[in-house]
Amino acid sequence: MASETLFLPEKDARRVVCGVTIVEWNFAVVYVHQKEKPYDPPTHLYFTFYGSGDYYLDEIAQLTDQWTFRRGQCLHTFADKSHEFFRAKKMACQAVATYRRNYLNKHGQPPNPLCLSGTLDENLVRQKMRVFYNERNYGQQLDLDLAEPSPKP
Repeated sequence: MASETLFLPEKDARRVVCGVTIVEWNFAVVYVHQKEKPYDPPTHLYFTFYGSGDYYLDEIAQLTDQWTFRRGQCLHTFADKSHEFFRAKKMACQAVATYRRNYLNKHGQPPNPLCLSGTLDENLVRQKMRVFYNERNYGQQLDLDLAEPSPKP
């Protein structure tokens, strides 16, 4: 239960909870909960960062896809005018900026553009989604314990 308190807002809180699912040099997948229904499963927004040179990350970020449990299925979609979308985009920009800063500190130069993937790896997405939903038990039915209760002494 401790992870639920860190992950989900309080019952009466009206704030958006989001976090990073996957981050790389030129893309980020961020999950965001709907403001009106914070206990519903989150939507994962896939942002791609186009361009090279001296740009602000929020200028070159573009929403590519969004899904809830797996790509192609979305429970709550967010338009580019919604508060959840702006919060997710800001989180994606922060995650990519941190990733790029750490990469440059470690390697000293940006990666070769030919080595960067142009699309999101489906196997990586499936693996991260499996880990994400197993940790939070979204959409999983708990096993029923139908054994007879032990008699009390």
